[in-house]
Amino acid sequence: TRIILDLLGASLGLPRGWAKPFIDQQGLTQLVAANYPPQELEPPPGQLRVAPHSDGGSITVVLPDAEGLQVLRADGEWEPVPFMPGALAVNLGDMLEVCTHGLWVSSKHRVINPPPSEAA
Repeated sequence: TRIILDLLGASLGLPRGWAKPFIDQQGLTQLVAANYPPQELEPPPGQLRVAPHSDGGSITVVLPDAEGLQVLRADGEWEPVPFMPGALAVNLGDMLEVCTHGLWVSSKHRVINPPPSEAA
């Protein structure tokens, strides 16, 4: 987290370590492990695996293991995040949007279900 925040801060001309006071406080960092196992039954049409949301923290680093992650574009359309095995996806969270006074926007995203042929 610290390295990514340093890189993001550099793009704003901030000194290295600018975020250290915010992320070194106990309880301000969290790790969430999410697993999406194969689906035994086909979900109802339109059902999502994860509903649209933005993350409350600063950044979220995701290691996708399949297609399905989508981000909401400024025009209101959902854009699939390209799936590249071994590549990380980084979402900006609400805290960075607030800290940058809206210069960076928290990414609203969702996870769609796989096609029926890949669900089981």
